[in-house]
Amino acid sequence: MDIWPAGRLAGCTVRLSAAALSDEPLLYFVLDQLVENPTPPGKVCFEITEAAIGKHFSETQRLVHTLKEFGCQFTVAGFGKTDEGREYLSKLPMDYLKIDRLFVSDLDANPKDYALVKSANEIGHLLGLQTIAADVETQIAVERLRDIGFDYAQGPAVALLQPIAELI
Repeated sequence: MDIWPAGRLAGCTVRLSAAALSDEPLLYFVLDQLVENPTPPGKVCFEITEAAIGKHFSETQRLVHTLKEFGCQFTVAGFGKTDEGREYLSKLPMDYLKIDRLFVSDLDANPKDYALVKSANEIGHLLGLQTIAADVETQIAVERLRDIGFDYAQGPAVALLQPIAELI
């Protein structure tokens, strides 16, 4: 059974925990899977939180650089929650910047969050990254994100959770 229907799969995001990043065999396992399966590596995106990167920076750096050579993509998630986030972005070849839901959830009512989200979007675009707003809950927030210039949004206002069997 082909669990990765490469022709129909638009993309797949795999979130890596801090514990996974510290697991030495993980990189070799992922490399084996990329070689053995027909899914193009460009359709696979690994999502790593700012906090996890901070806990395991050298391991993350090795993983990202190695898998980027195979064509995989990377998202830094939870942007804005740590002071080191901008530093990580300058040292890691990421593709996407996901703004933390703490800032997006009150975007339509809180001018400070709006300013933070707008500046994070600008930082992402200046660094050549596509931006993602996490957990977008209202249509007003969708409209504001569109006005700001975000590339992607995810959450209840955009699409409901669906069983993976219905997506494949």
